[in-house]
Amino acid sequence: MLNLRQANLADLEALVLLRLEFLLEVGDIRDDSDTAAIAAALLREIISFVKETEAKCIWLHTTKDGKHLYKKLDFISTTK
Repeated sequence: MLNLRQANLADLEALVLLRLEFLLEVGDIRDDSDTAAIAAALLREIISFVKETEAKCIWLHTTKDGKHLYKKLDFISTTK
């Protein structure tokens, strides 16, 4: 029997670091200071992952800095 547990913050940080390393290797981002490209690449990864599940939507709590990215990736604002 498998002993499963919930992921903790350290697990998530490790996954993000591994994904960033991969994105650097394949050229999706230039370096770890390319924050806009990192945000876009990680959000595309999240969207891809969610599409493989039975989830029907992704909810974002936006910031002014992120609104352009969310709009570019076809997210729709549900509040004014």
